[in-house]
Amino acid sequence: MKLAIGKSWTQQTLGRRVSRVVALPVSCVIFVLNAVRFCAAIPAVVMAMVIPLVGQLASGDTGDDFEAELTVVIQNNNGNNWFQNVDESYFDQVVLQSQNRQIFLDRIQAELEMRLAEIESVSPLTSDQRGALELASAGDTQRFLAKVEPLRLSFMANRKADPAKAQEFFNQFWQKAQPFQMQVQRGMFSSRSLFNRTLRMTLTADQFDRLGVLEAERRAFRWKANVPGAIITLEQAHPMTHAQREQITAILEENVPPSIPSQTYQMQSVMLRVLSQSIGESQSAFPPEQFEKLKNYLNNYRGIVFGGEMEGDEDVQIVD
Repeated sequence: MKLAIGKSWTQQTLGRRVSRVVALPVSCVIFVLNAVRFCAAIPAVVMAMVIPLVGQLASGDTGDDFEAELTVVIQNNNGNNWFQNVDESYFDQVVLQSQNRQIFLDRIQAELEMRLAEIESVSPLTSDQRGALELASAGDTQRFLAKVEPLRLSFMANRKADPAKAQEFFNQFWQKAQPFQMQVQRGMFSSRSLFNRTLRMTLTADQFDRLGVLEAERRAFRWKANVPGAIITLEQAHPMTHAQREQITAILEENVPPSIPSQTYQMQSVMLRVLSQSIGESQSAFPPEQFEKLKNYLNNYRGIVFGGEMEGDEDVQIVD
């Protein structure tokens, strides 16, 4: 009986060890095949290179050479050579935030129509006024595309450059593209655009005053919608009671600045800067020590300036 039990235990132990030995290469094969299936961009020639490696793995050859060879295959096909297949549509997607230039132009036209409809919602435009604004919009678009063109020409000339220099080139390209991306996201009609300059000269005083009221309401709405996020950011550094939060919220909602960031992620920093200038109004709601710490924290935001990124001052700064 003891001998039989020992033999059964030995068989079970050997079975488990064999299963583990078999499971390892099988699991690796499954992993590699799944990776290949999801990488649809890898050409068929890569499969021809990978399959022999998978065969090595399945046969039990799992030495260091396998990992080295697989790394070379991946690097050659997804590393420095990836940019060789990049075409002009990639430039449009990155810089113009559109599939192609025509879609970008259609987007600008839609933005113009929305802007004109907004103006006419407070005061109808004459045909001459509308024509002047449409012409100014076309001028803004052409001026923007003229600034983009040198970057486009550089991109098309260098996208198939020496693979060893590809990463450096694309790093520089993405850096130079960022100001254009930000302007596209904000829109073509900043306060210093031809459109807005023409608007000031074209509208009557009464029309301009009515439009100013509408824009102030819109700016206040955007500002107040972002107040809760600023309170959360502030509380991460300085926890507050409910009453203190309400007082800080009231200060922020009552102090809407004449210009605010177009980018939402910058709004909280500007709010904290505004709060640093008005924090004295809430001093009574805080114990002296807590108020002093809060004031010192907010002082870090006093000097924050988003040059060229505030509503009312949005002209793009081109990186040479």
